Amino acid sequence: MPNIVAKTYGDRIVARKLEHLALIAADARPIWPAVVERARAGYEYSFRSQGPGWAPLKPSTVRARVAQGFPGGPILQKTNALRASYTSGLSWRATGSSITFFSNKSYAKYHQEGTARMPARRVELTIYFKQQITAIIGRELINLGYR
Repeated sequence: MPNIVAKTYGDRIVARKLEHLALIAADARPIWPAVVERARAGYEYSFRSQGPGWAPLKPSTVRARVAQGFPGGPILQKTNALRASYTSGLSWRATGSSITFFSNKSYAKYHQEGTARMPARRVELTIYFKQQITAIIGRELINLGYR
């Protein structure tokens, strides 16, 4: 019976590429600007669609807004300052491996968590936008890996 010798081709190249990709993934800072832009679009969508899951304003809140000279709606957009803090003025902190988005408005936490007198109206990214961000990260990591 003859001896069969198996040869492996490309294993070193693949190993080097994977090591390079791991180094890039450990410092994803070049990717964050694209992620921030997609997050801004996602938060803008949340404000346009008033949710998902935002409780409607109480009639007394609508009356109070109108009496103060503001429009009766939309939700979380009395002055548009909160909306701007999540869209054009979105704040974020990042490390090499993670990114956190937040509003710079001190009162945003009351809308996120709710109070005894006000239901929580969480400003969140929908699953669609989370998937879009995941796709951006994956695509950009691969693109950076081939440079």
